[in-house]
Amino acid sequence: MLKTTIKSIMDARGAKCFESPRIINELADLDAFSDCIASKYVLKTLIQEGYVSKIRSYSGGGAYICADAEKLIDEMVLKFGFRRDISVYVINAFLFAFGLSEITDINTSNSNTMRSGNEAESHIRFSGISLVHPINEIEKHLLTRGFKTVRSMPYQIKMVGTFCEIDNVDLYINGSPRGVTKSVILQIKSIATSLYVNWSNELYKLLSNKYGQPSEVFDPLCTIENDFDHYCKEVLSYADRVKNYDEIIRYKWTVIGGYIELCWIGDHMNLSYKDTPNTELAERYQKQFNEESI
Repeated sequence: MLKTTIKSIMDARGAKCFESPRIINELADLDAFSDCIASKYVLKTLIQEGYVSKIRSYSGGGAYICADAEKLIDEMVLKFGFRRDISVYVINAFLFAFGLSEITDINTSNSNTMRSGNEAESHIRFSGISLVHPINEIEKHLLTRGFKTVRSMPYQIKMVGTFCEIDNVDLYINGSPRGVTKSVILQIKSIATSLYVNWSNELYKLLSNKYGQPSEVFDPLCTIENDFDHYCKEVLSYADRVKNYDEIIRYKWTVIGGYIELCWIGDHMNLSYKDTPNTELAERYQKQFNEESI
């Protein structure tokens, strides 16, 4: 989809329109990134760094084009931290549009599999959607689940809604540079301690039924195993715990693509879905961003 759309625009208006990042919005409107959402961020960097004109200048044919393109791919991977298969996909789109031979990179899988189930399965899922998607795509999905957007920032979207029959749950979709989603965190707040006990027990049962026994446990008060009466008898200093935001329980489930944490901390309870590969990728992007900022 991306390469045919780029070629169509280039044939109609020439290559100069790809020197401005504004073309990104036009391509998005034409669903050019539907086959691979992450290609949008690779393409934006190609344009901002002036690589499109560099691809156009390739000459000599055959091995020379291949060698130049491979060098450019290496730069996208090593300098900017993009995935190799997505870099190949985007650069091939421009080679196709310029009428040049596309390359086959032996270090990457076929570009048609970039949004296959295998990719989605390598990331953690929340409420029926993989965190492989950028935060705005996850927001659209959760809107269909009854959540409402409260605040939208470049790297975080806050929503509110009902989760597992718990009303007024705050939900945070946390992103990072280049559209990498790191986590979805639900925060439950209430002044009724008994509700926390009930909710923690119910959420624990749901998660254990789906993912099995947790890989890490911190529950010194045996909150999950007992009822609220037991809790009140065993914890005389609960008021201090709330005031000081002491951790009361923490359960962690290690799943494909990341981990899920259920935590009760002082006056709120958190349920976190954290994507491990995306977090690692985001850290590399942030480090690069910091280095380029000084």
